[in-house]
Amino acid sequence: MSPKRNSTPDADPTRKRPRHLCSNTAESPCTVSVAKNPLEHPRDERSGDILPHSYSSHAKDVDTVEASTILKKNDAPENCLVGLDSAKIAPKTTIEQWIGRVKGAAYPSEGISTKRASDVAVQTDVTTFPVDNSSVPYEKLSNRFAKVKSKCNELYVSLDHAKLASEAGWTKYWCAEAKCRELRKALSESNKELTEARKAIAETTKELDEVREKLDDMIYVKEQAVSDARYWQGKLADSDPEVADIYDDYT
Repeated sequence: MSPKRNSTPDADPTRKRPRHLCSNTAESPCTVSVAKNPLEHPRDERSGDILPHSYSSHAKDVDTVEASTILKKNDAPENCLVGLDSAKIAPKTTIEQWIGRVKGAAYPSEGISTKRASDVAVQTDVTTFPVDNSSVPYEKLSNRFAKVKSKCNELYVSLDHAKLASEAGWTKYWCAEAKCRELRKALSESNKELTEARKAIAETTKELDEVREKLDDMIYVKEQAVSDARYWQGKLADSDPEVADIYDDYT
């Protein structure tokens, strides 16, 4: 076994004093982590490196002053990233350049479109794509479209005529309906008058029948009177011929 080696400044000149001793670490906004830096303390983690009492007391005073100086430097915003991986953190200037590049004109490699939003397109008969007017399918479709459009126009014209005829027919219908209502009203009044006339005829017929009965009675009475007169005339002639001659003038 190798004898135990005492670490002294003379025996180990490459050893650096620890810089992580600080009494006001809690007051600093940035924590200093030097335990993860292998360059500053390459041999602190070995169990055999034990500082002697005389060197430790002297290093404590010196390291305290140096640690306070380091903390003052680390209080600056640009030194708050001590102990972190510098490869994962971009400098401020790089971030500003990146922001300016994003806000500016886009590069094709970034996949950002340079087109701007335009107004809403209005649908018209004009196509928005370049069309070869000399192509045969285009001419056929154009002719077919023209024929269909002309037929649609004819249908619209026929529809307008049909609407006019329909309106005229409905006008005649409503006029005839009004006249029919007037005729129905007149017919109702005529029927009412006819009913009243029939009632009057019935009453007149009844009165005529009564007059006929009275006339028949009068005729019967006259016949009875004539018969009675003849009877009494005969009686008088039998009793006195002179008196019978006098009553002949009244018969």
